[in-house]
Amino acid sequence: GREFFFLAEVQDNVTTLYSDIKSDVELGSLFLAEDLGDFPRNTTMMAVYKNTLFCAGELNEELRYSAPMNPEVFPIDNVFNLSDNQTSLITGLVATGDSLVVFKHRAIYLVKGNPVNGFFAQTLTTDIGCVSNQSIKEVPGVGVVFLSLDGIYLLEGTYSDKPTTFFKLSQGLRETFNRINLSYAEKFRSIINHSEREYILSVCFDQSDTPNALLKFHYEIGSWSVYTDLLISGLVEVQDHRSYVYFAGPDDSSFFTPPEIEDRVPPCKGIYLLGGSNTSNI
Repeated sequence: GREFFFLAEVQDNVTTLYSDIKSDVELGSLFLAEDLGDFPRNTTMMAVYKNTLFCAGELNEELRYSAPMNPEVFPIDNVFNLSDNQTSLITGLVATGDSLVVFKHRAIYLVKGNPVNGFFAQTLTTDIGCVSNQSIKEVPGVGVVFLSLDGIYLLEGTYSDKPTTFFKLSQGLRETFNRINLSYAEKFRSIINHSEREYILSVCFDQSDTPNALLKFHYEIGSWSVYTDLLISGLVEVQDHRSYVYFAGPDDSSFFTPPEIEDRVPPCKGIYLLGGSNTSNI
């Protein structure tokens, strides 16, 4: 008739011929249309938490999540609406500790739970949030660092047995922070330089529409360094024992000199790497 039951799963995603030798009484569960759903449209952010894929987009305030272990299946009821009294859109997702942290411009939410007993969302704050998805990084042994409208913050204690707190890391950088052009926050980039124990954030200073400054937080000693007058569009760390950090300038960038080698080489353009005392132009 019109009822469909689970018969078998094609494990290799390649096989095109299947022989059905099961009797009707051996069939699996009854298929229900509401158990499936299309991949969320306009998805721009994703995070995996408890073997479940969470998705958010730029056009609404909904957080959709998949069936566990099935990242392509999104049941219609698997959704959190985070509109409440904060009408700004979702700006970032990060799984840390035993929580999924959801950022908005002026709010932070925590998603907890599991696929068996269900997920639930709770509001952490409606006072601060994140304005740059690419600024979010988990600093080893410290917490989650992110850029807000009024400073750079640290979020810690995302395990259930600890209170979740946050405080402003950039308290002593008030004049420097006031120079950051948050209108271009979507262009900011960040990275963890593990070899030097640094959180690095590229930002736009003053009227620049391209990141032209670096803020470095030395998380072992809790101090900041600021570098200006260089154009950086991308940051990446090599995933090997050297832990080199590569900086890339925009295609149409003017010549600039890496701050660590400005007294030893002429201005350079393109890509350069930073690794301990060995810094060179490529």
